[in-house]
Amino acid sequence: MAEKNPFLVDGWYQQNETHMNNLDSFGKMLIQNYTKMNFLIKSIEHQNFVTARSDNFEKIPFQSVFYASEQGGFLFAAYSNTSLSNLVEQNNQQGKYQYDPRNRFWYQNSLNQTSFYMNSPNLSYGKNIPYMSQFGCQKLMFYNPVTEKVENHHVQCIEAMLSNKDYNQFQFNQIDNFFNVELEYLQDQKQSLYFQNMINENYNKWVFSTSSNFTTFQQMANQSQFQVVFDYKRNSSVYKVIINPVIGYDDIPKYISQYSNSNGQQLEYVYLQINMISNEDLRAKTDSLIKLSICLKNIAI
Repeated sequence: MAEKNPFLVDGWYQQNETHMNNLDSFGKMLIQNYTKMNFLIKSIEHQNFVTARSDNFEKIPFQSVFYASEQGGFLFAAYSNTSLSNLVEQNNQQGKYQYDPRNRFWYQNSLNQTSFYMNSPNLSYGKNIPYMSQFGCQKLMFYNPVTEKVENHHVQCIEAMLSNKDYNQFQFNQIDNFFNVELEYLQDQKQSLYFQNMINENYNKWVFSTSSNFTTFQQMANQSQFQVVFDYKRNSSVYKVIINPVIGYDDIPKYISQYSNSNGQQLEYVYLQINMISNEDLRAKTDSLIKLSICLKNIAI
């Protein structure tokens, strides 16, 4: 059914139960609450599905929307076609089954963030065979009248699918990234270190601003102009490198600000777009532009 029509399928996971009738009253209540908001999630996913197929849009499609509960370790996911049986978690020895979302990197990372946070790309287990994706997550807190403390309620995420490449169980430690594709096997490893230092020096803090004031359109325009340009020797050729950061503007929601000292807006780097062009190609394209300019000038005359 999931392959035929993903919008008809939902998944819930819990480390000790696989049948709804065996859940306690709290677990049944969580599933009921999730079902009530599920129509909204499906609407968002349907819109994403429509725009992803349109030639008028260029975007990274998200694969699913899901959230994980602190109480009971429930995971609720729209269109999740897997039993998660291929995931082995060494840190989870308490439950009957291996998977516990509270042990996953995206869950743990979110607990240490103020609001929305875009995690580094990693393997997703949303299908039978893992694939590369990226999770943008946000935690939700609540006041527990029993403990009289502010506690974590759940972490909600949107999963952006970055690659259609499937990873089997023997490739889990062979995930492609910029370092092992571009820098690891350079002839001059000093250039590799130089490239990494340029990134670390300019983008060492992923969430780089939290302010009670909201960003104006002019400030957004100014932020979009921040680029890093440098020369980089790639084996026998010299390349011009242009790094454009993609910045996310996150209005910290009230359900977070009421339990923390942070309110207003936070700015964070979501992606780094790295463009490289060799000096040879750059000169060739420059010559082409000059010839085109001369041709247009002659036509105008």
